[in-house]
Amino acid sequence: MEGSSDGAVLAEVQNIPSSLHSADLRSFFCDWVEASRFEVFHYRHRREAEEGAEGAGGKGSCCCLVRLKSKADAAAFSRRYNNTRWVKIQPAPGPGGGTREVELSSCCRVSLSVGPPPAKADTHGDDAQGEGADRPYLTRKQQKAARRAKSRAAGGGGG
Repeated sequence: MEGSSDGAVLAEVQNIPSSLHSADLRSFFCDWVEASRFEVFHYRHRREAEEGAEGAGGKGSCCCLVRLKSKADAAAFSRRYNNTRWVKIQPAPGPGGGTREVELSSCCRVSLSVGPPPAKADTHGDDAQGEGADRPYLTRKQQKAARRAKSRAAGGGGG
């Protein structure tokens, strides 16, 4: 991994249909995930503001934060994915099993930040101020275990 001289860049991925989940996004952005081009990819089904949110068939749309390693990566990410139709992986019909890609009607939107990203966090910490973009990805099971441990440490018992 090369260090970048021009610093990390935050971007917001917008217009994510609410029917998509983390696994769908990992599949959609697989080239970038497999090449480790994200410093952080944080998706938690955050609802976007309602201005014309047609993206998910009237159910509203979601967004997520990503931190890219450099301005060059951010520009390449935007060129690659901005206005690209979302794709959902679904089970293929019939007895053969397998999966198929279904193209959705809405498009991915990438909004690059103008300010510098917050300082990188080494631990989860207890700060209630941020969106959690500096935290590594945790599965639901790991999140549940962490909440239980935190509750026990605070004297909540948690059986």
